[in-house]
Amino acid sequence: MNKKARTLVLVSVLLLAAILLSGCSIPQGEIDLNNPQGMWQAVIVFPLTKILMAIDSVISRVPFLDAWSWGWTIILFTLAIKVVTIPLTQKQLQSTKATQALQPKMRELQQKYGKDRQKLAEEQQKLYKEAGINPLGGCLPMLIQLPILWGLTKPFMCWPT
Repeated sequence: MNKKARTLVLVSVLLLAAILLSGCSIPQGEIDLNNPQGMWQAVIVFPLTKILMAIDSVISRVPFLDAWSWGWTIILFTLAIKVVTIPLTQKQLQSTKATQALQPKMRELQQKYGKDRQKLAEEQQKLYKEAGINPLGGCLPMLIQLPILWGLTKPFMCWPT
């Protein structure tokens, strides 16, 4: 199989997996925003839903925006989330740049201790500690933003309209 065909198969499989994994349970009737069922809804989904509904109620009062109020609501909410997460994004970028700066030294360590995995891991940890870098610093900000994304997909994909 050539590279183009493999890529097409991989994209198809990933798309199918995303569709299957994003499926939700069958809607169970009306949604009561004052009665969350479970911790996830109480802490993430319902507060985000209420914020979106509040923004929409303000935007729908503007005469020339009322026809597209949900579109504007989503745009404004997205911008607000980006503004709030700017410090996390900056920290992630700084960590990524610092890690990239250490790549030549990391390659040297890999060549020097290539066969001894234990010693290589110890030396890498020393290098990170000396440089003041957390190797997971680029991932943690994304993990903090992930519940927001999950919380937003739940109301729009699973709830009855």
